[in-house]
Amino acid sequence: MNSPSKEREPEEEMAGWNGSYTTVPASHEVVLQHGDKTVSAMTLDPNGARLVT
Repeated sequence: MNSPSKEREPEEEMAGWNGSYTTVPASHEVVLQHGDKTVSAMTLDPNGARLVT
């Protein structure tokens, strides 16, 4: 028989976190000049070559 899996406590999950993340994504950032209108949705094509807003 398999023993029941122990669920991790939130404190255990956060034990290795040092709080250094400030934005998402943490390693790459892009600024899009899109004009004055609000952007309500964005998507990339499967190859990542085109962005649709």
